[in-house]
Amino acid sequence: MTDPTPFSLHVPPHLDGLRLDQALAELLGITRSQVKQRIADLALDGRPAKPSQRVHAGARIAGTLLPEAPPDLTPEPVPFTVLYEDPHCLVIDKPQGLVVHPGAGNPTGTLVHGLLHYSHELATRASSDDLDDEERLRIGIVHRLDKDTSGVLVVAKDPATHHFLATQFKEKETKKLYLAVLKGTPPAREGEIEGHLARDPVHRKKFTLLSRPDRGKYSHTRYRLLAAFGTHSFVALYPTTGRTHQLRVHTAALGCPILGDPLYARPDPRFPDATLMLHAYLLTIRIPGRGLLTFRAPLPHRFKTVLRSLARASDGDPR
Repeated sequence: MTDPTPFSLHVPPHLDGLRLDQALAELLGITRSQVKQRIADLALDGRPAKPSQRVHAGARIAGTLLPEAPPDLTPEPVPFTVLYEDPHCLVIDKPQGLVVHPGAGNPTGTLVHGLLHYSHELATRASSDDLDDEERLRIGIVHRLDKDTSGVLVVAKDPATHHFLATQFKEKETKKLYLAVLKGTPPAREGEIEGHLARDPVHRKKFTLLSRPDRGKYSHTRYRLLAAFGTHSFVALYPTTGRTHQLRVHTAALGCPILGDPLYARPDPRFPDATLMLHAYLLTIRIPGRGLLTFRAPLPHRFKTVLRSLARASDGDPR
């Protein structure tokens, strides 16, 4: 558990007029319930303040962010499909909406809770005194997918396997293929997007693509157009780096954000109820004792529904 952290922030213009708790949630990247539970000594322009007060652009918000209480790691039955399993690891098809590990606003019901319920090996490791709190919260997790991204994810059952698999991601030795439905059509049938990704200075939950090499982390993605439907397209994405929100930011930078993306795309009038149309379809990786293997997560129902609708309305041919 970390120490309490004092903060002093100025309200940017786009948050003018919001409630204080809403502004803080945006600025600190936490939920409003977390604001209520974890903020102490709250002040607005030097005076004690209530979360319900309205803020204005340029106002100074000060207070103390209290550390989170350790999440409860009681094993829970969490739905996911196992694509492969051996004594060292398992590969799953993570459903959309499932958070990978506990964190702010998600203390229970995560994939980690489900893995502890499913795997005796991981549950035994999690109870060991050799792990610190951070290691325990991410037990078995080699890489992650955003909450609303579905698809292939590999999990290690022991430390040696974790190191073996994680090294392949670090050294860019894995092959990853994602499928996505975009709003609009990319400028070419094949292409690349690259640049440095950094957290947006105004919208703290978002990332932005920069051309400056002195800021952010380098990111690179290749893409291939699979089908064009006029207003939308179906693409394959091949990330060679693994940055947070990488594919979502890269496609938005092309002018073709991912359909259903709540951060980087506007609501789509044709598919107003669409959720994030991004799926980790394929992963090729070396497995201890088995060599190089390729795993695929079947195309989810939400993709089939949208693609059938697009195909009926155009000459596109989704493959």
